[in-house]
Formats: sequence, structure tokens, C-alpha cells
Amino acid sequence: MNQSLYINHYAKAGEFVAASIYVLMGSIESGKAVNLIMLLAAFCLTSSTLSRVVTIGVVKTTVVSAFICLSPICVNQLLTYYVDGLIASSFVCLFCCFALIVVAPNRYNLVLLGLVQLIMGNIKFSSLVYCVLFGGIFLVWLFFFNRRQLLAVFNTFAVAAIFTVFLVGFNPYVINTTKYGHPLYPVMGAKKADIFTYNYPKGFEHKGAFDKFFSSLFAHTSNPTLTNGGKVELKIPFTFNRADIVNAPKVDPRIGGLGPLFSGILLVSFILLFIYIGKRGLDRNALFVLYWGVCLMLSAILLPESWWARYIPQLWLLPSLILLLYEAQPFKSARLPAIVLYVAMLINISFSATNFAWNFLISKVVDYQMDTLAESPKPVIVQWGSAAANRIRFQERGITYSEENLDGKSTENIIRSDSKFLLPETQRPLKEKPIWVVWGEKFVTAEK
Repeated sequence: MNQSLYINHYAKAGEFVAASIYVLMGSIESGKAVNLIMLLAAFCLTSSTLSRVVTIGVVKTTVVSAFICLSPICVNQLLTYYVDGLIASSFVCLFCCFALIVVAPNRYNLVLLGLVQLIMGNIKFSSLVYCVLFGGIFLVWLFFFNRRQLLAVFNTFAVAAIFTVFLVGFNPYVINTTKYGHPLYPVMGAKKADIFTYNYPKGFEHKGAFDKFFSSLFAHTSNPTLTNGGKVELKIPFTFNRADIVNAPKVDPRIGGLGPLFSGILLVSFILLFIYIGKRGLDRNALFVLYWGVCLMLSAILLPESWWARYIPQLWLLPSLILLLYEAQPFKSARLPAIVLYVAMLINISFSATNFAWNFLISKVVDYQMDTLAESPKPVIVQWGSAAANRIRFQERGITYSEENLDGKSTENIIRSDSKFLLPETQRPLKEKPIWVVWGEKFVTAEK
């Protein structure tokens, strides 16, 4: 697919903020801080919200808040320009706003809800759809259980929608509608482009949404596609192998992308919910969790491409929601599954956290490459390919270059991209490779 489709027609809230940080700091890597900022905002808002809606102590509030915010999607993309982690953090903020409005319905919380929707609705097309969907679900809840706040929340949604679509989101939503007939072009509409088929794992081409979702949920974490010929391998919950360990920290694992242990975590959380209902009955808290739990599950299952984990970040919230239900009124018979949930979620997040070591090593290899190129006495001949943004790295380090077609020539690649370069014959590598660079190069070689 032509990459310009994404650049010209998709929502760009994350990119706008990242670009602003880049202009301020002067380093292309600094723009990635947008993910960290959003994660910290989500964590702080979650901690504040939980301290108001449940009484479980500071330690458990902090731990559960961390579990809620540190989804594998968010952790894996924290040091990248991917925006799915932003959506995951936005989901957390959105649900916190819902809870705050229920317990403290004031103008401050309504304005906060509108601002969260404004940001979330302009990150990605799917996040706009989720804003509308879960906003409607919240209105239904208020209609049955808190009608006094219904009109105020509805008005907040209406104002936020106007700003989200017609002002902040004029490009792309209005422009896409007037020029291409649908606000969500090129994903939907008469002129839509197919962006999924070539990403399907082998055997997924003719499966229904329900089948694909459960196949992905109960499978080893991996990245099979029609191009690489990989297959989806089913597994028993709570088991994992080398493929899970290798693929879990990757930026965008398609199959089993919520972590190697998530299928087991989900099952144990359901057991905990059933035990709670059996002990306490369908009290108001259980009804609240059951209502939102069913909505979260249905929003994931009914999405046509829910097999791809980054399109359903909301599903990560379900086990934590059930865990909070138990912690609000703990009892002995449910202690074991609760402990299993705590341990399993910690381990599951740890699989993704190894991403930081991987990123550190790759960054050291890239730095070494750039340092070597900076020593070149003559311009470096390059072909950027689809990774033209590498020119920013050259500019930041003062590396002179000239662009040529290098197809068919013996070249080297800039790590993790298809950009090629050709060094002058007189150019020599730096005298000594740091140990981190040696390890990073071994990692890259093993990954291939």
C-alpha cells in the first residue's frame, strides 16, 4: 500500500504532539515521549480515580493502577511512534472519566471527559469509533441508573463531537468526506483500500470475526502473515514457548498480542467473577462490572479484525475491572484466583518489558552506524526506500549524503529499515565496537 494513504487521510493527534515535542527538543527521538506522557497521565488519573471509588489501600491502588495502564500494547510501543499505545492509555482515561462522573458529577469532570474524547477521537479512526460506541454505552448506563446526569453527559458528548470532527479533526474527517465520500476513507466507503488481506495469517482469509478472535486469543504470540507463510499455533492457557518469549516484546505482535498469558488471565478473571456473584449475588458493583465486561467483550469479538491485538486494547481492562470488584469486598474463597491474577498479570507485563533491553541494544547499533557514517570524508550515497525519515538522523549528526538508486549494488542497510547506503571505498569503521553494539548486532542477526 502507498504510505501516503496513511499520512494524508488518517487522524493525526499523536503525530501533532510528537512533532511539537520534536520542534521543541530538536531530536527526532524526543517525539516518542508522547507515549510516555500519555501513559503517566493515565496512571495518575487511574490512581486518583481508584482512590475515590474504592477503598483498597495505597499499595493495592498503585499496583492495580499499574496493571490497568501497562497493557502489552502500551509497553511494546512506548519507545516508538506507533499510536496504538496512545489509544490504550486514552481508553483508561475515558473509563476513569466515566467513573468520576458517576461518583462526582461536576463541571470539572465533564470538561475532562470532553477533552479526553477530543484527544482520543483524533488519534486513529478506530479510536473515534470507540469514542462513539462507549459513549453510547455509558449513556445507556446513565439512563437506567443515574438519569440526573444523562443530559449533562449527552451535551458534553455533543460538544466534544463537534470539536473532534469539525474543528480539530477537520483534516481528515471533513476532507475525507467531501473528497472521497466517507470520513473514514481509506478504511471504509466506496473507494476503500484493502489494508488487511496481506496482513492475514495463513488460513485466516475466509474465517469469520468470531473464529479469528478466539484463534488469536488462544494461540502462541507470533507474527504470521500470508507473506512470511507463518501459521497460527494454538496452545493451552498459561503455557508458553520460545516463540512467545521472542515475539511478546515486539512492537506489533498480531497473534496473541496481549501477552503469552492473557488467555489464562481472562479465564481466571471469569472464574473470580463467578465466585464473587455466587458469594455476593448480583449487587450493584457486580452488575456494573458485568455490564461493562459484556460490553468490552462484545466490542472486541464483533470487530471484524479483532484477531489483531492492537485494534482491541480495551480488552486488557476486563481482568483488572473484575479484580477491583473482588478487592472492594474481598473474601477467603476467592483469594486464590485473585493471587493467580496478580502473579499472572505481572509476569505477562514482564514479557513485554524485555522490549526496553531490546530497544536499548538496537539503539546502540544505530548510534554506532551513524557515528561511523559521520566520520566519512565524502558524502555517503544513500537510497532511503520507504524509510525517508532516516534523513533526519543524518541531518542531526551533520552527515553529508547524496541520493542515488542503489538497487543491485552491494550495500548496507540502516538497522531496522530498508534504507541503503554505500560508503566511500576509503571509509573505515570506528576502531572499536562497544560491547552493547556487539550484542545488538548478534541480536539483529539472530532475529533474521
